[in-house]
Amino acid sequence: AQVMRLRPEHIDWAARLVYVPGRQKGEGQEDRYLPISRSGLLALIDFADVDAWGAFSQSSMRISFQRAAAKVGRGDLTPYDLRHLYGTTLLDVTRNPAAVSLLMLHSSEDMTKRYTRGAERDLMRSALDAFDRVVVGPRCGTTAATVSASVDTQGREAQAAFEVGPTAAYGACTVV
Repeated sequence: AQVMRLRPEHIDWAARLVYVPGRQKGEGQEDRYLPISRSGLLALIDFADVDAWGAFSQSSMRISFQRAAAKVGRGDLTPYDLRHLYGTTLLDVTRNPAAVSLLMLHSSEDMTKRYTRGAERDLMRSALDAFDRVVVGPRCGTTAATVSASVDTQGREAQAAFEVGPTAAYGACTVV
């Protein structure tokens, strides 16, 4: 629905910003300008080239989307699944829940968590890896590590090993 309200004057092409009018859904939102990625800007240029501004049939769009998804073997996808993918991918690459929340126009980071639960384990591992680089690495005299893990069929970690090399001051620093 927000795409239908998009107009050429809503795009600041030079600054890579898009104007998003406020909405009344939920707690409502104020009008705002959001940054656009380079690939997003290219997509909007294509959008403008075919003069795709204005209203369209949402049911026709869903049918077209389902046909395209089926052609690539993903007939189970919906347009809204792309929103979940966007949020999860943003969190994966930025590790910044606050930025993801802002870009997804959520009123709080708690709302964002609904879309990014699958990335939480990776986010926690990334934080622990950063901790190990700062604390374990200097204590053990190395940042080189061997990590191995096996996961059972329910997705729980069954075992994990983290090994770093020995130092003269602290001996072997091995955690299993």
